[in-house]
Amino acid sequence: MYNLDHILYIIFSLMIIVIFSIIFKNVSARTRINIMRIIAMLTIITHVSTLFYNYFVNPNNTIFSEKSTIYPYYFCNLMMILLPITFCGPKVLRPLYPFVLWGAFFGGMITTAVPEFYNGGNLFTIGVFKSFLSHSFMILAFTYATVSGEYKIRLKDMWVFPLGLLFCGVIGVFNNFLWTEFALGEANSMYLNAPALEGTPFNGYVIALIMMVVVYSTAFVIETIRKKKSVSSYEQKELIA
Repeated sequence: MYNLDHILYIIFSLMIIVIFSIIFKNVSARTRINIMRIIAMLTIITHVSTLFYNYFVNPNNTIFSEKSTIYPYYFCNLMMILLPITFCGPKVLRPLYPFVLWGAFFGGMITTAVPEFYNGGNLFTIGVFKSFLSHSFMILAFTYATVSGEYKIRLKDMWVFPLGLLFCGVIGVFNNFLWTEFALGEANSMYLNAPALEGTPFNGYVIALIMMVVVYSTAFVIETIRKKKSVSSYEQKELIA
């Protein structure tokens, strides 16, 4: 799985993501949200691009021939759909930031590191490269949002994350019912019926639990550091006064 192309892609893509996020960190709020909208749209465009490419290469195919690409079958598919909805939609959707951005981060990082769509062959074929690229845009969405301050990690906002995971579970159950009822292939949406990696315990439930631990632990640590800095700043001001 980990050949030189794959390792180099991971290294350089993460470097570009970090550099981009730092360069465009201190921009106006309007520019910041527009950048997020562009990233969100690029995520979904690269995700579905292979459907249209395959259609034009082979007119006998239809864009519906790859169900997991146009349908929220996997966690990543759903995040790719929710990113443009959340950032291009009305402000009332902003409470979804913690779920959508963290979900994009987890989906992007896990799939880039352990991609089902890549077996060590040519990384630069259209289907494989666009899949890597769309997941990199997901990582970029989270990284830029947090570095730029568009999204601030707060413990009090995390209530939406477990609800979002529950929503994914409901979609997974529904998808598995459809896939079984209409014989559409293996029914393992959201990895509810089998592990993401064969021979491991990492099914959808275990992955969701790990994500919950990471998200809440990270938020707790950041809140603690933020409070300590606030207290320290207040004490310094008192000394000066």
